[in-house]
Amino acid sequence: MTALADLEELAKQWTNVAAWLSALATLLTALIAVAAAVYAAIQVRLARLDRLDRNRPFVTISLRPSHGIVANIVIRNEGTTLARNVQFHFTPAWESSKPARTAVRDSKIWREGIPNLVPGQEIQVFADMFPDRHKTNLPRSYDVEVSCDDVARSVWRRKPRRLVEHYALDFDMFHGYSTATLYGIHDLADAMRAIKTTMSKWSESPAGRLSVVARDGDRLDDEERAEYEQWRAAQGDTEEGSSAESADESEETHDVLPVGDKATSFVAQIPITRPPAVRRQRSSGEDQ
Repeated sequence: MTALADLEELAKQWTNVAAWLSALATLLTALIAVAAAVYAAIQVRLARLDRLDRNRPFVTISLRPSHGIVANIVIRNEGTTLARNVQFHFTPAWESSKPARTAVRDSKIWREGIPNLVPGQEIQVFADMFPDRHKTNLPRSYDVEVSCDDVARSVWRRKPRRLVEHYALDFDMFHGYSTATLYGIHDLADAMRAIKTTMSKWSESPAGRLSVVARDGDRLDDEERAEYEQWRAAQGDTEEGSSAESADESEETHDVLPVGDKATSFVAQIPITRPPAVRRQRSSGEDQ
């Protein structure tokens, strides 16, 4: 009986251990499920935030040099959706080197903002001239706050988000700035008009027929080659004639002319070189 009681007691203990193990496994399963749910919720939130960041208006404001000396303030929507009610505020208040340029602060977009700015659209405002700016004591940098309304992303939240960005416009970074000339669509239009003006001068009549000059390259090459061969042949004849004349000169004797030295009674004879034609004429006369 004692052994049987011990076995029953041992069985009860193992039953309790199995129950504890089952409870622990259930608890671990629940913890893993909770962790998986939290991880999934975090991933969903990150995906949502990433989607919102990629599908939102992103209005930027910057200084852009033009033609090396012109400073333009450029407002551009770099995002993928429409920016509404775009507002910007300068700290300190914007000033230009000339009062007429400072009057840009009185413009409507400066006071009331931009109602809509589509993706990729930019607005350039002539701000100042870099050489004039560096001669004054005006602020060298400005802090700009740009804000705009995003579209409503939720059915329950009908009010759009107000997106705010901060930028710094620094004139000192362009001190001594050198740049290549950048040509835009207006320069291309000017070039096309110049081409049109040039081509309009090629017409032979008011009807617009073009004056065309045709060139036969092969025929012209043959003519130039023939002229070159003739020139070489003429050069060869000239060289042969010069060689013959040189031989005649070596065979003929020179004429002599008596020269008297006034200081003495000595009389010398010096050779006289005559042109070849004269020598040939003289020798033929002697033969006759």
